[in-house]
Amino acid sequence: MYLFANLDFEYELACEGHYIPARPILGVCRAWSRILRLLDGATEADYFDWEPGSKLPSKLSEDFIPWGVTPTVKKHLKKPETYPTLEAVKEVNSKVFSHRLEQHLGLALPGSCLIDTLDKLKQAVKQCPADWVLKHPLGVGGRERCLGHQGELLQSAENWARKRLGAGWTLVFEPWLYNSKEFSYHFDVHQEGGYRYYGHTELWTGNDGSYQGNLIAGQGKLHPPEWADRLCRSVREAGYWGPLGVDAMENRPVMEINARYSFGRMALELGRLIPQEWTYAWWQPKREDVKDVQRQAAGFPQGKSWSAGLYRLPDFLGQPPAFVLVAGSAAQLTQVRDRLLFR
Repeated sequence: MYLFANLDFEYELACEGHYIPARPILGVCRAWSRILRLLDGATEADYFDWEPGSKLPSKLSEDFIPWGVTPTVKKHLKKPETYPTLEAVKEVNSKVFSHRLEQHLGLALPGSCLIDTLDKLKQAVKQCPADWVLKHPLGVGGRERCLGHQGELLQSAENWARKRLGAGWTLVFEPWLYNSKEFSYHFDVHQEGGYRYYGHTELWTGNDGSYQGNLIAGQGKLHPPEWADRLCRSVREAGYWGPLGVDAMENRPVMEINARYSFGRMALELGRLIPQEWTYAWWQPKREDVKDVQRQAAGFPQGKSWSAGLYRLPDFLGQPPAFVLVAGSAAQLTQVRDRLLFR
């Protein structure tokens, strides 16, 4: 089994022509090069840590598991037909697809719309009764988007939109929801039809929506959300199968779709190594806090030697800048995190 943590998935999909990852993005891929070892049975799997321009091993088998399917992945597969087409991957991963699916399922957020001209953007801003966000269809992790206040379109935001509209992208406009909990739901959509549901996590995000981690409470027997059948069927009808993550909010069941693996899915996979009844969180503190948190973290326990506290991720993942918090409840766990940061 071979693993390829191409966390630059969206960047490559959005690229027109020859793709060379920027150094910061390449650094992220290197830091997380072993992350897919959290998948069941993959702890000892080989993984690739490659430089731009280098080639993946030729004649990869069906046991090759990438973070997501991209042109780089497709051209090195021995049997590319064992994966969905790039067109299907790109379509399902696009925020345009999730927006239209929300409308089809009757779950759309009032005031949200697609933007393909500056005039439509100005009209949307004028009519929106709240602050707003404008998103690139393949943006990820709080990147490739701009925020605006109610009724206000700054020149910088208009220039941002003009550049992307000029490149042929359709953008997604949405009212900005404050103080709303975010969640992620995780599936594997089967090629022959149907799906497997892995569970959900609560997302920890910053005030700007940037990703900071996933909280997982003891979930017991898994019950997929009521919209899961219709959503997974629509995804499969679009030609996609494989790992699927759905980001949601308390009052918004389908916000974005990720046609790939994700940190939320890896957080759920980590649960096999933690006592089932406990609450835990995959935590990625801000860069300026990492060193201080690192000093306080213990090694990941083996066997039954667990107690509430802060731990590094398992050794087979190397030393990425993330940690595991474990406690008896979600409230207690959040208190432990805040005490670590603000003591």
